[in-house]
Amino acid sequence: MKGKTAQQNLVLFPEKPCYPWQILEVEGETWLIVRWQEKVSTSPLQQINSVCGEEFTWDLIYDTAEKCFYRGKIVFQVSYQELAGQAKSLDVKEPWREEHLFNKSLLRGKKQQKTFEEREDRNKGTGFSSLLLNQAEFNKQQKLGETGSKVWQVVLPWRCWLKGKGENEQPVLKKVHVAQVGLYTLLLEALIKLERKEEKRQSGTSVMVEETMFEITEDSVEEVIGLVMDRAWRRCFYDPRRKSLILSFLKKPFLIYLSTQKGGERFLIASNVKEELIEVKDYAEPLYPMEVEIRTEKVKLGLVSKKRIFYQGKNFYRVYQELALGKEDDLAKKAQSEIKEVSGPAKRSKPGEKWLKKKESLSNCNLKMVMSIKI
Repeated sequence: MKGKTAQQNLVLFPEKPCYPWQILEVEGETWLIVRWQEKVSTSPLQQINSVCGEEFTWDLIYDTAEKCFYRGKIVFQVSYQELAGQAKSLDVKEPWREEHLFNKSLLRGKKQQKTFEEREDRNKGTGFSSLLLNQAEFNKQQKLGETGSKVWQVVLPWRCWLKGKGENEQPVLKKVHVAQVGLYTLLLEALIKLERKEEKRQSGTSVMVEETMFEITEDSVEEVIGLVMDRAWRRCFYDPRRKSLILSFLKKPFLIYLSTQKGGERFLIASNVKEELIEVKDYAEPLYPMEVEIRTEKVKLGLVSKKRIFYQGKNFYRVYQELALGKEDDLAKKAQSEIKEVSGPAKRSKPGEKWLKKKESLSNCNLKMVMSIKI
């Protein structure tokens, strides 16, 4: 049964970038951002020439019907170039003159404050070089650069969970970002996506089209990479007049995007929490549901402006009153019901029993000794 279209607006707040991993795990989908920052030289850097991917491997070390655990490694080689020559040392003969000019600049007050506010209104930028590679551009055949350049080799291990039912898709390295964030420091970011899809899905009991306009604060978006939803704290009650089941969730959307602000981390996540109400119609019997399955399909994302993102998707809701036992559950239930006989502990001999003589052998002894103790 089709439901009404839910139209709403929501403000998203950017989350703080985490090192060395920033992991986003939801049902059937996992996003992983691997970051590393290191001082690579003692001389000022001039530019970044290229990035070469040497290795992108993973192992599936734990796998069940509900979730699995991945362990992998990424190896990069970044080619960079240093400035030719050495920086000139400043030899000041009269230090008091420098101090006087500095104190004079502090007394300007309003003029200096106005200039600072004007800088805050503009987008942050940097004169340092950076490279942004997509999945198609990142390959092993990339050249490392010209002669005289140096190489920075980075080994990034990663681990994460992938929750949900279905078959595992291969992990995909979506984007790679390398930037100079200081005179001697380089930053490397890698964005990985893991997905688990279920092929055979039954039609939903209720269908609702959701349209949301997201607005991001404290940042601006250059490219929308993905958007996922996470739900928790389910509550439900029954309306006998309308014969409907009302479901209530706390819903948290996560926006994975590429920031327009250069000079630092560019793969960022913005999120917020809101309450979601779902009405499942034609729910005749007032029974508490055993399980509620929610999935979203036909997702469309549009970048309206650098601050606003339009989202559209179809939500399918299916309510289960009874859970069907599978073969594994039947075997587990049967194993629990079986009663196994457990043999008792082995008979333990008394201390010194094998050295004591039996009564029959005592009568044959020629030598007998009787000891008495008086108290």
